[in-house]
Amino acid sequence: MADQTRKTDRRTLYTQRAIKDALLEVIGEKRFDKVTVTDVCRRAEITRATFYLHYKNLAEVLDAILDEALAEDDVPGTQGATDEVCQGETAGLVRLPMCQRVSSNPRYLPLFKDSSVTDYLVERLYQTEGPHHVPELMERTGLPRHQAELLVRFMIFGSFSVNSALGWKKDQEWRDMQDLIGAFCNAGEAGVSRRGVE
Repeated sequence: MADQTRKTDRRTLYTQRAIKDALLEVIGEKRFDKVTVTDVCRRAEITRATFYLHYKNLAEVLDAILDEALAEDDVPGTQGATDEVCQGETAGLVRLPMCQRVSSNPRYLPLFKDSSVTDYLVERLYQTEGPHHVPELMERTGLPRHQAELLVRFMIFGSFSVNSALGWKKDQEWRDMQDLIGAFCNAGEAGVSRRGVE
């Protein structure tokens, strides 16, 4: 019985992985809002019945992919990237924004290039990053929670927008912009802190 459960679990995981991989591949070719379950089933080489054994709809597959992507902390190609973003002990941004860390993994890049999921994706990034950054910003600046939440939203949405405009490439222009954004955020944070003292 235990062997049968293990085989079922392994098959289930394999099928779910095939479905997620298929969706990411199809998103690389057309927008999420144009993708059908049939597209994914063809790519994964499964039947619609098999798809519906694992997921209710494509949005649920998208959520599973995002859960997986946002849970990864060490994204390939981002080791040492902290130093690329901010240098110095007073830097407001300590490491790459989540959108840049996750999009650095080629597996997830199609999601970040698909404008039909941008709003949903950025909101999920905020839900993941906000609980860490909001209290830190409140402590460093003395801002009330609501204002800190709005500023963290501004930083996450802004970072996403800049990275998107640069095509999600980590080239010299991107490095220059990270330095500029870091300096801008640090100066802004210092100004907000001084404002609270006055």
